[in-house]
Amino acid sequence: MLDLSEEVDEENIETCVKYFTEMAKMKIWLEMEIGITGGVEDGVDNSGVSKDKLYTSSEQVGRASIHADCEPQLCGAWQSGRIGS
Repeated sequence: MLDLSEEVDEENIETCVKYFTEMAKMKIWLEMEIGITGGVEDGVDNSGVSKDKLYTSSEQVGRASIHADCEPQLCGAWQSGRIGS
């Protein structure tokens, strides 16, 4: 699990793709975290974030999924919340 959810999406995705490209050679999966949850987690306070900004959006999944052709082990996992909205 690589949690770069505090970074801007483009940097998060770019960094995860770099790690994944190397890990895929060893047949190791990488779970990336994109989107945020409410409340406080790992010292990051997102309690003031608007509910419509929580969790992973369809747009974020779309931006990450364009890299899905790099290896078959790439998969996306996201928390249910806004997905599909």
